Amino acid sequence: MLKAHSAIVAAMALAAMLAGCLEVKQDYTLNPDCSGKVIVDLLAQEMPINVGQADAPDPEVLAKQTVRRMLDGADGVDAWADVAYNRTDDGRTHFKGTAYFKDLSKLKLSIAGLIGTTLSKDDKGGLTLLIGGSPEAAKSPPPPAPPKLTQEEPDQRIKAQRERFKQMRPMMEMFFAKARVEMSFRLPAAPADVSNLRKDPDGTLRFVLDGGKALQAIDQLMADDEYVRERAAAGPEVGKNTAWLNDALNEKLFGSRAPVRARAGGDLKPLFDYAAEVKAAKDAYPKMMERLGLPSAPAAPPAAESGGKEPPPPPAAARDPAK
Repeated sequence: MLKAHSAIVAAMALAAMLAGCLEVKQDYTLNPDCSGKVIVDLLAQEMPINVGQADAPDPEVLAKQTVRRMLDGADGVDAWADVAYNRTDDGRTHFKGTAYFKDLSKLKLSIAGLIGTTLSKDDKGGLTLLIGGSPEAAKSPPPPAPPKLTQEEPDQRIKAQRERFKQMRPMMEMFFAKARVEMSFRLPAAPADVSNLRKDPDGTLRFVLDGGKALQAIDQLMADDEYVRERAAAGPEVGKNTAWLNDALNEKLFGSRAPVRARAGGDLKPLFDYAAEVKAAKDAYPKMMERLGLPSAPAAPPAAESGGKEPPPPPAAARDPAK
């Protein structure tokens, strides 16, 4: 699931990804050419840079910063539509909006882009959806056998890895406690060859990653002497293929020692008119930004163009809070 060279690094990477966003839902609708749209619904806990200072940051400014990060920090997005936000009673920012993209594999969402997802065409004319990996890595050969170690070396590495995990775990638990990622996918044909995804009767595929369960899975792996010894014997540079680690986590989390993957073949049909909806979204973008009380900017501008002073907060009714 996570591209990393040890369970320690995998845990640290997951903690870093989940730190900025505690709960996120992503609902994807995909076309045969790998274009699509995703409805993003997230609850984010901002990390103000002036923690410890006397003056508390303005909650409205923090919320606007979260929205800006979502809109300006995304790569591979052609347009945003139906964006709304509000502050929750517990102080988090609730963001909801629809992003349009030409290629799912090149989509990188700021804050909400927790887990790498690719959609690729195969040599049979079908599409393969892969979560938490890349098609190239999945096809790469197993790593070479590790060099033979002395009897003491694996024990030393096991001790070092477990000590690092012990040091990192309190911070990981703080982030994992309420973290949750939910993703759903509608493919342009009936999905087949599905592994570690739930399939609804209508063909919708669903993926859920619970932060607390993920931490439990990593705890179990780090407590498994055989697993940690095998990892320690492989050394820090086991090679580019980390499928054995990914599969171990997937088995703990989803029940199958296999990638999180599905394939759609046969008669692939577009699920929506991409060009028409993108045009409508771009036309509506300036008024949407005005309604949100954010500075005017081109539709889906790159992160490098973001910045500037925040305008005064608009009246609450002008923000059209997400439901």
